[in-house]
Amino acid sequence: MLITHDRSFMDGIVTHTMGIHRRKIRKIAGNTEKYYSQIALDEEIYEKTRINDEKHRKETELFINRFRAKARLANLVQSRIKTLAKTEKREKLETIKSLGFSFRAKPFSGKHVMSVQNLTFSYDTEKPLIQNLDFTVTAGERVCVVGKNGKGKTTLLKLLAGCLTPQSGEIVCNPNITQGVFEQTHIKSLMDTRTVEEEILYSHQDVDRQTARNICGAMMFSGDDALKKISILS
Repeated sequence: MLITHDRSFMDGIVTHTMGIHRRKIRKIAGNTEKYYSQIALDEEIYEKTRINDEKHRKETELFINRFRAKARLANLVQSRIKTLAKTEKREKLETIKSLGFSFRAKPFSGKHVMSVQNLTFSYDTEKPLIQNLDFTVTAGERVCVVGKNGKGKTTLLKLLAGCLTPQSGEIVCNPNITQGVFEQTHIKSLMDTRTVEEEILYSHQDVDRQTARNICGAMMFSGDDALKKISILS
């Protein structure tokens, strides 16, 4: 049994996929693509059946109400009533909440965003992790840093963000840009005694309570969930 966030890796080796969906565990033969496709198909069929059943139920109720007082149709009306009582009513599927957010961008009219020259950094002075690195980022570029674990991807981003100081070299940013950093984890910077809402309020001076609540909702902390302490969250 394998648990991983890497779907491409998982799809390449598994024979079956087991997932938690709508508070139930379901196992199917095939990879994650087959799993989600099957769920989507089943729910589409369920919803069409539910709509058809609801239409039939309303027609039956209309018939009962219309002919209930007619003696010659009494048996037929009673039969419809019994059938209706035995028919299980399908409830409409709840909309599944999902994360929704976007990164705000500030207008930029310059040509060069950032320039890195002869950048060198190491946690161990005898074994440089990054050595004599040079590159330039120009306006409009979106750069993805790839590499094996432990090769310095996160360290490089922390250097560019100013969270770490290089042993040598320089990082020159255009004075007209505003930097923003979204790390893989913020556990060390979170205050356990604050609520989710308070943590967002403290994140930026321009964030008011309504904005904080909107962000909480987008992160699936709606209602009283936004008032939970950071310390009790997993």
